[in-house]
Amino acid sequence: MPSAVLQELADLGHKVQVEAPDNAFGFGGAQLVQKLDAGGYAASSDPRKDGQAVGF
Repeated sequence: MPSAVLQELADLGHKVQVEAPDNAFGFGGAQLVQKLDAGGYAASSDPRKDGQAVGF
């Protein structure tokens, strides 16, 4: 991810943590929440991992 995007997220108050890539293990997962322009939210969780997408 470009460093400018990481900085923008940090400037918005998000906690950003960058970790060194692990070349031996390239599998990841994600839980995401998106604020919709029309109001409300959309959430999704990667079914390959434990977790849930939650907004409050």
